[in-house]
Amino acid sequence: AVDLSGGEQQRVAIARAIITGPEVLLLDEPFSQVDAMFKNELRADIRRMATYLGITVVLVSHDPVDGLSMADKMMIIKDGALVEEGSPDMLYHSPKELYTATLLTNCNVLSSDEARAIGINSNKDQVVIYPEWIDVTKGEQEWRVKERLFKGFYEEILLEHEGIQLRALNTEPGLYKSDSIVKAEIRKFREY
Repeated sequence: AVDLSGGEQQRVAIARAIITGPEVLLLDEPFSQVDAMFKNELRADIRRMATYLGITVVLVSHDPVDGLSMADKMMIIKDGALVEEGSPDMLYHSPKELYTATLLTNCNVLSSDEARAIGINSNKDQVVIYPEWIDVTKGEQEWRVKERLFKGFYEEILLEHEGIQLRALNTEPGLYKSDSIVKAEIRKFREY
């Protein structure tokens, strides 16, 4: 008997399913038992095999990276009801629903009052700001760096201004120290 890792076991199970020549391959949380490094390889393998063999893959996942990196079309479902559907690019960049934005991104969600406190006037109840929409290299407003989370080639920084906290991305880890002041500009936001 050979001991296979979770990822290798998953590959074998998928290969067994594909050998039968299905038109549709149903995958329910196929990466849940797979470590992060192997997960990317397995995603790429499934995408290549499906394209090469002309198999439609229906993948159910709670991890947005699965859908964003693999899908041609995504369907966002909440409480058994279809919330919205479209290409990963469209759903990520222009979600019609707040639920979709919060599911696909680690976005900042502010009430309209909180948004006003940082200079955003909104007629809607909530404002969404993706971390990558905050430019920490320029701007007029002064924000205090409350926390830094190292992520490898970038870091997530928690900024505070007028009691409002936002997560932003910094592509030069270590550039800012905790408690330092940065000038930041919010380049884009969405209203819900």
